[in-house]
Amino acid sequence: MKVLSSLSSVYSLKENKDDFRNDPYFYNKKFITIYNFIKTKSSYKIGDLFDIFTGISPTGNYSKEGIPFIRIQDLELFGVFEENVVRVREENTNKVPVRIQKYDILLAITGATIGKVSIYLGKEHAFCTSDILILRPKQKISIEEVWGIYTLFLSHPYLLIFKRGVTGVSNQHLNPKYVYEIPVILNEKVKKIGNKLKQAIEAKIEAEKKRREIEEIYCDLLPSEDELTKNKKEVSTVLRLQDVKKIKRIDPQFFSVWIRRVIEKLNAKNTFNLEKNKFFRGKTPSESEYTSSGVFVVKVRNILQDGRIEIKGDKSYIDKSNFEKNYRNFIVKDEDIIFVATGKGSIGRVGIFLHGDINSIASGELLIYREKDEIKRWLILGLFLQKIIQDILDKIALGPSGQTHLYPEQIVSIPIPILSEEKAKKLIENLSNYFSLMEKSKQLHSQAMEELNKLLGLNAGGDKS
Repeated sequence: MKVLSSLSSVYSLKENKDDFRNDPYFYNKKFITIYNFIKTKSSYKIGDLFDIFTGISPTGNYSKEGIPFIRIQDLELFGVFEENVVRVREENTNKVPVRIQKYDILLAITGATIGKVSIYLGKEHAFCTSDILILRPKQKISIEEVWGIYTLFLSHPYLLIFKRGVTGVSNQHLNPKYVYEIPVILNEKVKKIGNKLKQAIEAKIEAEKKRREIEEIYCDLLPSEDELTKNKKEVSTVLRLQDVKKIKRIDPQFFSVWIRRVIEKLNAKNTFNLEKNKFFRGKTPSESEYTSSGVFVVKVRNILQDGRIEIKGDKSYIDKSNFEKNYRNFIVKDEDIIFVATGKGSIGRVGIFLHGDINSIASGELLIYREKDEIKRWLILGLFLQKIIQDILDKIALGPSGQTHLYPEQIVSIPIPILSEEKAKKLIENLSNYFSLMEKSKQLHSQAMEELNKLLGLNAGGDKS
């Protein structure tokens, strides 16, 4: 009765007989503690501040034209935009749908993704799947307050609160009635934190504009999407049988003619190639050599898809004396270009090291390329950041399928176009701005989450302190 007494203050069984829960997950003491803590600081419920709508299930296929249609996989921390989603024709809907507007908050309510949230930032009205709940701000709240509440919903406590309302076993579902009753903290601190997240998202949006400008520079140098779609369907034996035996590749993708045609198109331009003697491989410390401070070890997980290299990770360092004795030849210098040389899903990834103030080495899965010429350095990075080139690196890596490895010999086979002075300058400016904007976005987001954790009484691990 003690547990039921605690529960009655957060969710009335009498008023919600249809939603009666008898699973211990719902009555978990941790959930009840978090719920009550937030409720004591709250003046509102979600239903007081938002109108709540459900999405639709389209009856037709997706198309290139029509209304933007948002699915759960489109829900991103940094918002949803119409250019990044599929579209449906309005006549292919099974009811008159609610059109999503800018600043609507979107909440996943089915499956393992329950509690995943995003905010719609598109200019067009959109539809969404029935697996998503639409929270539309009422007129009584400002845009600044919407940003604050959205930031709250990204916190770990609110994720737990959302998941606490799940019903069903094999087909889990978050009940909109439960969502309506969830308490919301809304004060000046929350608004300030939300403004910080808003600034982080704005920086990310600006960074994405720079990334698209970089892609436009390479539009004339690389095959179009239509060319690739056609060529990727063609398969040709481009190597002799003894070569196949030597490299041990048996997957048909390896022999696609589209790879050859990309290289041919690049070779038609004024190009240069990387030099084998400028490569060196990193060295991986043994498990016992890792410590919590000292010289940082750059690993595959630190090389991000967009070319940035993150310096983070527990026990990702080696002792300075160990570095001096065994690892000095593997040091990474400022603006070194780093290639991921192995690993399914990550091979071919490339990044530039912009942390010259932090003593670091590279692990053995990485290849470091050191180019003294600044313009060449950025031309190399610009090309190898293009997805089609990363796909090629993955395909031409040597070894049995699933255990492939990338060597300098394969990387130097890809010609680097020499851009005009104007385009080269634009490329360098856009890459530099992209990295600085992404770093700004990351810092602002981290600050917002840290301040939110303090507001909610959480420690660095996201638990109640």
